[in-house]
Amino acid sequence: SAYRRESFSFMFIGKLNKYVMKKGLLLLVICILGVHVYAGDIDESRVPRMVKESVKKAYPEAARVKWDFEEDENVYEAEFEIGDLEYKLEITPEGKIVYSKEDITIESIPPVIKEYLAKEYAGYKIMGANKIMKKGVVKYDVGIVGKNSYGHKRHYNIHFDAEGKVMRDKN
Repeated sequence: SAYRRESFSFMFIGKLNKYVMKKGLLLLVICILGVHVYAGDIDESRVPRMVKESVKKAYPEAARVKWDFEEDENVYEAEFEIGDLEYKLEITPEGKIVYSKEDITIESIPPVIKEYLAKEYAGYKIMGANKIMKKGVVKYDVGIVGKNSYGHKRHYNIHFDAEGKVMRDKN
């Protein structure tokens, strides 16, 4: 009886080990394939000259650019930093920048936007901002943090058009 219990526990542990090994191997394969699919980065040598030149012309200080290609939109993506600011671009294979999202300093937020925030969100602090250009249209996304009238901490992202008017939706 003791032998049978011991034998059973060895069988159970053996089956458990096989199960864990199979699942572990499957998980490892999924992780490796997932990283390859998710990373999406492409080597700079695969980026057309026109695309690279477009980025260099618009952002001469750009270095260590990370490249990707979005097949469904047929655009190359370029991500890089200049100083402490991050940039993301989408460029057609012909070299036209069709989308940009740039971190901007608080000092470079248009005055009309800062005036609006000071009036409508008195006591809130500007945490950061982006200047976004899509299909030739410029927008601003400004993140603020502060306390509402109940004393609860709140974070908002407020979207503005190029003239500084609040946009009701993000698009």
